[in-house]
Amino acid sequence: MLDLKNCKVRWDRDKYVPRKVYGFETEPLTGSPKEIAEAFLKENLGSLKISASFDDLKYDKTTESLGSKTVLFQQHFNGTPIHGAWVAIHIDNQNRIFMVKNDTVPISNLKEKIPKTKAGLLPSSKVDAIIKKKIKEYGVLDSMIKKESMIYALKGQLRRVWKVKFGTKEPAASWILFVDQATGYIIEERNVLWKADGKGQVFIPNPVVALDRDDLFDLGDKDQEVFKGAYRKVMLKALEPGGRLKGPYVDTTITSKCARSSNFEFVYTRKDDRFEEVMAYYHIDTLQRYIQSLGFKRLWGHPFKGTCQEKKVFLQ
Repeated sequence: MLDLKNCKVRWDRDKYVPRKVYGFETEPLTGSPKEIAEAFLKENLGSLKISASFDDLKYDKTTESLGSKTVLFQQHFNGTPIHGAWVAIHIDNQNRIFMVKNDTVPISNLKEKIPKTKAGLLPSSKVDAIIKKKIKEYGVLDSMIKKESMIYALKGQLRRVWKVKFGTKEPAASWILFVDQATGYIIEERNVLWKADGKGQVFIPNPVVALDRDDLFDLGDKDQEVFKGAYRKVMLKALEPGGRLKGPYVDTTITSKCARSSNFEFVYTRKDDRFEEVMAYYHIDTLQRYIQSLGFKRLWGHPFKGTCQEKKVFLQ
C-alpha cells in the first residue's frame, strides 16, 4: 500500500487530491506492465484519493521510453470517456513503480455537472450541420469525419462534447474540434498535422545489452544475421511536416543526405547511415521527454542540431 507520508507529492490545492506522487520505489513486481499497473491501481485507489471506481478507469495503452514504461488509464463516467482525465503509472526497467500522475475528475463534480439524462442537448443532426458548416472555413475536406461523444474536463470546464476529427487540403491540415453538445459552440480546436508520429527502427539501447552478448563485432556497420533480434520498431513522435526527422527536441535535417520519407516511415538497418539518424532522433527525443516527465521543463531551449556523425558522438 502506498504511503503518501513517505513520498513526494504535488497536490491539487483546490480539491486536495495528489496530482503527482514520486520519490518512492516499489519492489520489483511480476507480470506485464499492464498487469503490474492494474494491480497497483486497484490497491491504491484510496491512497491516491481517486473517487472513480477501478472499472471506470479503462486501460488505454503502454508507452515505452529509454528508461521506463508508462501505463495509461482513461477515466469514464456512465460509460463516456473523459477527455483530459488520466492516470499514468510509471514503471522502470526493473518493474518497479516509481511515479504516478493523477488527472482524474472527482465523481462528486461529475454528478453535479453531468446529468445522467441527455435532455437539453442538441440533436445529432443539428450538430452535424454545424460541423459541416464549420469545416468549410478550414478548407476542402480530405478525409472521413470521425465523431466521438466525450466529457470535456479541461480549462475548468465539465461539458458533454463531440470530439470531431477530420483532415483538409488546400490548406493541408488535420483538425480536432471539441463541440459543446448543448450549444454547438466549439470549445477547443487544434491543427495536429505538424505533429505527425512516424515509425522507425532502432536498437534499445544497443545489441550487446539487448542480446546479452559480448562477442559482437562491428565489421564497419555491416548487416549481420545476429543483429536481427536486436532491432525494435518504435514511434518517432511529433515530426514536423516535410517528411524529415525534425521535432520539438531534435533536428537532424542539416545531416548530409538526411533521411526523408513521405509517409513518415524511417525503417533502416545498421548498414544504412540513416539508421544512426533515426537512433539519434529517437533516443534524444525519448530522453528529453523522460526528463520533462520528472518535472524538469524546458531543459533545452532549442532542439539538438548537428550532423549524423556529431549525434553518434553525443549519444556515446
